[in-house]
Order: sequence, then C-alpha cells, then structure tokens
Amino acid sequence: MRGRTVAALFGGGVSLFLVVALAAVVLSTPVSGDGMHPTLRSGNRVLSFGGTPERLDLIALRTRGNTTAVRRVLGLPGDEVRITGGEIRVRPASGEWLAMSPGGDPGVCCAADGRGGIDAVAVVPPGSFFVLGDNPTMSTDSREYGFVPAGDVTGVVWRRTWPLPEFGDVDPPALTAVAGP
Repeated sequence: MRGRTVAALFGGGVSLFLVVALAAVVLSTPVSGDGMHPTLRSGNRVLSFGGTPERLDLIALRTRGNTTAVRRVLGLPGDEVRITGGEIRVRPASGEWLAMSPGGDPGVCCAADGRGGIDAVAVVPPGSFFVLGDNPTMSTDSREYGFVPAGDVTGVVWRRTWPLPEFGDVDPPALTAVAGP
C-alpha cells in the first residue's frame, strides 16, 4: 500500500512538472536577437500577462513587422525622454530627471514621434510608451519605430521561463537622479 502511494505521488509530481514545463514553453514569448543582452539572451523565453506596464517593466509587444519583441518601458504617458552623450534620460511628469548609462553609444533621441536621430526632448503621448532594449546599441526599439501604442503591448513580463536553470525574476536597471535635460 505504501509503495503504491509513493509511486502515485512521484508519478503525479512528474506529470505536474511536465505540464508546467510544457506551459512555460508553449505560453511564453521567445527572445530573439541581442537587443536585450545581458538581461535576456536570444533563445530565452519569458512569460507575460496583461496588465498596465510601469517604468522599467519588461513588456512583450507587437512590432510594425507583426512580430513579437521584448523591450523595457522607459517612458510612460506624459514623461519626457532624451538620449544624448551616451546617457538615457527620462523625466516623469512633474518629477526630476532620471538617467541610466547602458554602455555603448545609444545615439541621440528623440524626435516628436519618439524616433531617434534628433537631439531633443520628446513627450510620450497619452496611451503610448517609449521602449528600449537593454543593449541599445543592438536594439530595435522606439528610436526606430516611435512610441508604442498601449494596444500593441501584449503583456507585462512576469518571469523568465527558459532556460529552466535561469527561471525567475528579471531585475530592472537602476535609474539615478540627475540635473537638467
């Protein structure tokens, strides 16, 4: 009797593990390319759910090419965004400027539509986000396709699911208060 109970528990545990592993692969979003390196690598998979993104959240989004990408939310509606001198800056509505230095040269940004190439401050419009890859020198993001409409966000990333040894949270970079734009 005891042997059957142990076997049933073991079999149930293995079955549960297989169902969870399958769900983690089937329901997850693949990461492709080097735009999110070192946070995520090509071949990683992340699980995302609906919800309202907050600053520094990772999101899954539909790109104009109708593919899915994973990027980090830097600017929320009403925020000001500027990229200059190797520094990425954002000023929340009625707040102070915050900056991060990702390394490399992210270029200059931002035109009125959020695209790069112009050294200016842009305001994120209502119902949109400004997104960047964690590796901005290799990332296709708002600097190329402009602000991301909220309707193109398919989910807020909850966890990295693949590879299994790296299952867990994906930590955001730090923002530091700085002076001026």
